[in-house]
Amino acid sequence: MTVSSIRVLTAEVTPGAELARESVRVLLLAPRVIPDPAEADQFQQFSANLPSAAQSTCDAVTSLRHQPRPIGFLSAFGEKMARIRTLLTAIPRHDIVHVFHFSGRLFLLHAAPAIILAKFFGKKVILSYSDSMAELDLERSHEIYRPILRLCDRVVVSSYYLRTVLSGYRFDSEVMPGGIAGRIAEPKPVLQLQPRIVMVRPLERQAGYVAAIRAFKLVKQKFPRAEMVIAGDGTRREYLQNLVSREKILGITFETAACSSEIDRLIMRADLFLSASVHDSIPAAIWRALSAGLPIVATDTGGVGEIIKDRQNGLLARVNDFSGIADRIIELIETPELVSSLSEAALATAERHAASGVCNDWQTLYRELR
Repeated sequence: MTVSSIRVLTAEVTPGAELARESVRVLLLAPRVIPDPAEADQFQQFSANLPSAAQSTCDAVTSLRHQPRPIGFLSAFGEKMARIRTLLTAIPRHDIVHVFHFSGRLFLLHAAPAIILAKFFGKKVILSYSDSMAELDLERSHEIYRPILRLCDRVVVSSYYLRTVLSGYRFDSEVMPGGIAGRIAEPKPVLQLQPRIVMVRPLERQAGYVAAIRAFKLVKQKFPRAEMVIAGDGTRREYLQNLVSREKILGITFETAACSSEIDRLIMRADLFLSASVHDSIPAAIWRALSAGLPIVATDTGGVGEIIKDRQNGLLARVNDFSGIADRIIELIETPELVSSLSEAALATAERHAASGVCNDWQTLYRELR
């Protein structure tokens, strides 16, 4: 378990009207490096807003860092020992240990040790499970996960899609809002498209970038001024860059968005957000796009349809249907009134999922568990 990013919170809760207020100490544990910067931003917002939502005090904060792992056996071993010491020191001082598992992290290396140690010390454990690769991961490893998940007092997922995936392997879970639509400074409603499209996902196969690039090629043939920014990093970067070069597609640029401010900069320069995931829960970057008021075109996969409602606050297309994705984008370019309507609805959706409301829901869960 990587524990450089730890939020240690003292939350004031009221177990019942007849009881006096008592303090519940909640330890939030997340990996030092969260591969998806949008997910990292959501964790930062959650840990920053939880104390104020509970009218509590934050007595220790170690900042979230984005940096590569140490190189060399000795450095790696020293880091692992430091993490174990941190867990052994922090866990006994808290009542509830809230462990976060994100996409792209190895569950057995990051979440499992924290869960096992927390139960060894007799603590209540909440696991927030948010993994876009849940179906493939559980198909491979569900028998290994089983005894660890059964140690958790609550397993919480970010979408009904993930709850269905877990229930298929006889794992109980409950749905809590996984996304926090953090505020972007001065969001501007979009009235019409150039378009300037932005995609923000790690450059991996499940993100659907091949279909997105082919869709953009069709859009570009009809609207030569169209632009698209692909923001993220991952194992498919070279392959995707070669695809763009081989197909001679102009107007696509690749950016490495390593933090929330870089994501916000790219989103604010765009007028359309595209999500072409092959399988996913609810991509964290969608929340940033909603809070900026961007119209959204997304593939209807996993939990995406739980937030994006077709022709209400976005447009949906079938997975890997690059022609259908292109049609949705072209429709928006040619229909300014639809652009304006979706932009306004995006802002309203973001407002309903503001950090304060999400944190209040979690405080209710902490009270129940206490």
